[in-house]
Amino acid sequence: MVGPNYRRPCVCPPPSWEEENQEVSERAPSEFAWWEALNDQALNQLIYIGYNQNIPLTIAGLRVMQARAQLGIAIGNFFPQQQQFIGDYSTNRTAFPDPDIYFNDLSLGFDVAWEIDIWGKFRRGIQSAGASLCAQIASYDDTSLSLVAEIARTYIIMRTLEKRIFYAKKNADIQQNALEITQVLYEEGEQSGLDQEQALALLRDTQALIPNFEISLQQAKYALCVLLDLPYDSLQEIIGHPAEIPQVPLDVAVGVPLDMLRRRPDIRLAEFDAMAQCANVGVAQSALYPSFSLIGSIGFTATNDGAFSLATPLKASNLVYTVGPSIVWNLFNYGRLVNKVRVEDAIYEQLLMNYRNVVLTAVNEVESALVALIKFQREAELLEQSVDAQQRSLEISLVQYTEGFASYQRVLDSTQSLTNEQDQFVQAQGDIMTSLVALYKALGGGWEIRCGGGFIPSEVKNEMQERTNWGSLICE
Repeated sequence: MVGPNYRRPCVCPPPSWEEENQEVSERAPSEFAWWEALNDQALNQLIYIGYNQNIPLTIAGLRVMQARAQLGIAIGNFFPQQQQFIGDYSTNRTAFPDPDIYFNDLSLGFDVAWEIDIWGKFRRGIQSAGASLCAQIASYDDTSLSLVAEIARTYIIMRTLEKRIFYAKKNADIQQNALEITQVLYEEGEQSGLDQEQALALLRDTQALIPNFEISLQQAKYALCVLLDLPYDSLQEIIGHPAEIPQVPLDVAVGVPLDMLRRRPDIRLAEFDAMAQCANVGVAQSALYPSFSLIGSIGFTATNDGAFSLATPLKASNLVYTVGPSIVWNLFNYGRLVNKVRVEDAIYEQLLMNYRNVVLTAVNEVESALVALIKFQREAELLEQSVDAQQRSLEISLVQYTEGFASYQRVLDSTQSLTNEQDQFVQAQGDIMTSLVALYKALGGGWEIRCGGGFIPSEVKNEMQERTNWGSLICE
């Protein structure tokens, strides 16, 4: 076969990750249904529903079916390209020498033409189609991985917003209680009306946060409905009442960079694209050389002109045939074929560069997600301590204000700080989990949900089988 043989580009990932701590280990994960380690049944159910019903994922599965059929076409080109039964019947009228002469012609036959794959054009085509099929499978897995990560991310955002609403309402209750204290003291003449107005302003500011949180919460739920192709009421039945934000597992196994190269489907996709294009270079080069074919035709021809008759067209005397070799060589092509090879080779080199870039990007995504996970965990620890301190400060300041030993400004500051610190703490908890999802996505975890399953839902498969004979191509 003419043309280059594919060689995997030399890309050397680092031997280990830069960011490591006691919660992150280089132990290779035994399985990568990572969401199950979060122990959230609602999230598990949403992910499996999304995998079975997501429309873009179904479209990606249909592209796999298309690539299978295209591979069948490429394989078919390797065998005799023309195998045709031919038959025709015609009635003829002559204009000379006598315009009143009529006769009929009948011919039946079989034509065959087979271009021999001397230079590997058709074998390279099979290689290209096979690599394209593998690329579509990798694309499906990449879509599946992104879907799982997006469902988990949106779910965590939803739970985070629920928690922010909870603390906003809780703090509003605390501030309402503080407002009532200022009212009592004002009515008794012990404090001025300024304290009451400041308490009311702080309460209204906190209450004003809740509508924005509720808008974002509903938007997150609607986004889940689209991802899952699920009605809102059905989604609400699954997620139920507000619940806690999922927690990071005790042990986050990330493996080593080499594991990521084997696992991430977008890296496989980039490599298979390059592999398919490498074969296309060989297909283009084969056009520079002569093509050799075997052609043949056999059949019967008969006419009723003169003494002949159409009654017995299949007799031996009516047998005609041709057989022999054929050669075609494109000469004087003015550089068209040579430049076609150059075009395909330039595309091939682009895809090799893209493969290297995808690998580098993947390493960067893992490192970024790792550092985010570790730093957000540290931030949450500090914020939790700050919330506890602010809670004690508020309790003390309220007692001192009620007994007349402190101004309301101290209560105001403590209440405002507690509200802000609690909201930041909840956001940090959500950031931890979204960074964990980003880490597992960057590591290539999530597409394994396909293992043991098909590429398209059963109802779509049945509909296609009823419309078109897909044979074994549609079977998983």
